[in-house]
Amino acid sequence: MSEFSVKDLRTGLGVRDPSLVDVGKSELGRALHVAPGDSGARVRAKVLVQVERAIDAVAGQDDYLRMLLRYVFNTPADRELNRLTQGGRLGEFAKADLRAADGTPFVKVAKGTTSKLTFGLGVLIEEYWDAHPPVPLTEDEISAREEEERRHALGIAPEANVELDAVLVEEGLRDYNLGERRGIERRLASLRLHFEVLGPCVVTVRTSDKRELVCAFTRPDLLADYWRTTGRRLGHPAVGGGARLLGVLARGKDLGLLVNPFTGDADKGYWRPDQVALLASDRSGA
Repeated sequence: MSEFSVKDLRTGLGVRDPSLVDVGKSELGRALHVAPGDSGARVRAKVLVQVERAIDAVAGQDDYLRMLLRYVFNTPADRELNRLTQGGRLGEFAKADLRAADGTPFVKVAKGTTSKLTFGLGVLIEEYWDAHPPVPLTEDEISAREEEERRHALGIAPEANVELDAVLVEEGLRDYNLGERRGIERRLASLRLHFEVLGPCVVTVRTSDKRELVCAFTRPDLLADYWRTTGRRLGHPAVGGGARLLGVLARGKDLGLLVNPFTGDADKGYWRPDQVALLASDRSGA
């Protein structure tokens, strides 16, 4: 397919359709500053940023319209949603508990009615670009979105929770002596661990010296205590096997693991990214 239109950005899989790798050869691609030689990841990053900028400009203060447009064009980083065609995404939009920035629930139109609006919604974006041609993105903007999409594909939240009190993290890390870590390390892969997720992605935290890690807990009440201690809850609780979590972190690269931070639990430990990778490798080879 050599010709693309704004309609192709919303129908089918929307902006996540694999065929968009060739959009750089079209007039639309040139308008979005996509080059014919761009990699698939670079194409997706450019298209996503340009579409989301247009959505934000068109929606203005209308949070409902913004969310509807995002579902129509398939921009949210949600692996389950991203696999759906436009009809499926509109069905999910009709069912989802979506709220405005002030927490007010949206009063949404029915799925069938919403479907009739999609052509007009596409026209809104097209008309915006006609009046305000997209400007080229900076390399930093492209790289940041590529990294966000890479993390999304691996199941890691787009951004670390940098607002977590770094002092608490540092104090927690200092508590973990080798003896304590050895005690839990032998059982780590077989443990059921509780951690925070945002949508389908694991939430991370960052330390004052720029280390990024995941906080996990051996009991659900310890995760709840952690939220109360830090005052920073972004998502929802999740539970999974230690081996699986180690695998996710190892694929993400440069991610450490902190078990039972800020608790009196004896089973605690901190593993650097290289140690996480080694444990994951040992488990996969077992």
